[in-house]
Amino acid sequence: MNTSRQPTRHLLIIEDRKYRTTLSLQDEVYSIGRNPRNSIVICSQQASRHHGTLMRRKNRMNNEETYWILDGDMNGNKSRNGIYVNGEKCLLKELKQGDLINFGCEVNATFYTMNNWSDTIIPLTDEQQENRTTIQSKLISYSEASSDVRSSQSLNSTKILNPKATLNPRATIQGQSYQEDQESKLFKAKTALQKALEHEEFILYYQPQVNLETGEMSGMEALVRWNHPQLGLIPPYKFIPLAEKTELICSLGEWILKTACSQNFARQNLGLPPITISVNLSPYQLQDPNFVKVLRQILKDTQLDPQWLELEVTEKAFFSNPEIAHRTLLDLKQLGLNLCLDDFGSGSSSLNHLVKFPFDTMKVAQSSVKKLTEDKEQFALISASLTVAKSLKIRAVAEGVETEQQLNILKNLDCQEMQGYLFSKPLKSTEATRFTYRKTRDVQNTCF
Repeated sequence: MNTSRQPTRHLLIIEDRKYRTTLSLQDEVYSIGRNPRNSIVICSQQASRHHGTLMRRKNRMNNEETYWILDGDMNGNKSRNGIYVNGEKCLLKELKQGDLINFGCEVNATFYTMNNWSDTIIPLTDEQQENRTTIQSKLISYSEASSDVRSSQSLNSTKILNPKATLNPRATIQGQSYQEDQESKLFKAKTALQKALEHEEFILYYQPQVNLETGEMSGMEALVRWNHPQLGLIPPYKFIPLAEKTELICSLGEWILKTACSQNFARQNLGLPPITISVNLSPYQLQDPNFVKVLRQILKDTQLDPQWLELEVTEKAFFSNPEIAHRTLLDLKQLGLNLCLDDFGSGSSSLNHLVKFPFDTMKVAQSSVKKLTEDKEQFALISASLTVAKSLKIRAVAEGVETEQQLNILKNLDCQEMQGYLFSKPLKSTEATRFTYRKTRDVQNTCF
């Protein structure tokens, strides 16, 4: 039996508002900054020319190697805007699993230590790669290959994932140093997801929806996270596409529905007023011929009244087979639950779906809300969609509301229900229960 420990991989995921690049760290020192001669070049006018330094050191407690981040360079020069780790400004910091790094500008990074299979979670899915086929070389480059990278205006994702000599072999993009084919990666991902389901590593968070007119909570959206024992909380965009590709999405979706329904029923048993819980559906679930039967059994087992469950679907659910999707939605309505068209306004045919299918709710897309204050077309789109919803007697919820300015504009458009960080971040189940209790108490005190 081989008991030797495999060397730990250290990854740094660097991203701004448009691009995301993953580095496998192996060198002793990496210089970071706006200067093109740095090991890692950050393209931001707010970043200093020599903004920071990554240094590999051994931890004296466990003798394991990790990386430290230093504000400025090795000569004592500090950055202009500072370096923040997990929101705290620091001059020198040992990086730990999942640490979030900000370089005092729009560029952020996340530090990971990796085990054998975890590289299946980090790489981009095919859809994400297609959305990033143009990678601007000015975003990030590397010391020994910066001239090669900068020589072209863009590189497609196929070339970037191809282990050629265009990049420093000691600072490769994730996937170059791992010669695994796609089937092997998907097999690892499937194994990891199956174990996560068996070991109950998934957890639900809830983000409240607030009715501004009454001050009451009008509902909560259930959001799944993977609480991995080594990697910590993994957001859904990293594992849901893998669950869909490995055909585990129906099993995961069944767990989400069962957990959300049972936790909602438990809150009602505590004497809290009943509220609607929204659960996102994958297009694969909607195409599953057994889905309605499975959901009917879940409602029976959890004893939740169907009127307190809402299922959210996006336009993607109708792409592969709209006839099956339509029939499934009608069957779901027969169960007595609510249906929601999610991300309304992000596609060209949303209005048609809103009229054609039996939806009770529409959610204004977060991407539209973010552009609300600066994009006249988005303003007109949201205004029109809210008018349509009102005429069809469909409940409208704006999601992703983060600023008072967005709140005031939406109120002027007569949107009374909202969801976003302005009201609450996603909460663990116990925190959501306490939030519901406080909100109910506040409303009752207002009445008296």
